[in-house]
Amino acid sequence: MNTRKIDQTRLLTEDGDIRSASDVAQALGTDLSRRNMLRGMGAVACLVFVPAALYSATPARAEAGASGVKKQPQASVKYQSRPNGTSKCAGCANFIAASGSCKVVEGKISPDGWCILWIKKT
Repeated sequence: MNTRKIDQTRLLTEDGDIRSASDVAQALGTDLSRRNMLRGMGAVACLVFVPAALYSATPARAEAGASGVKKQPQASVKYQSRPNGTSKCAGCANFIAASGSCKVVEGKISPDGWCILWIKKT
């Protein structure tokens, strides 16, 4: 915190009006230029956007995959290893046959399984 005492008479004109910003800056011994203001805004932008970018790259968010959807536990989506009528994981848009996994459900997924997030492949 700046504890420097400001002489209020330097902030006012002879008529008692407030001086312009550049006159005040000069009286206080600071450089209030457009260049310095832009530098300050750049520093503030870095303080805001760099942490946000770092947060979005955390492992927990990377686990969510490219779609940005966090995988759900099998129990919470009522996953079962048997089909529900003609609906089964092999015919679901979220099923990844090559790895036997799902885009939205955690763990190993059976091609003959089913859950409440089932969406027909187009």
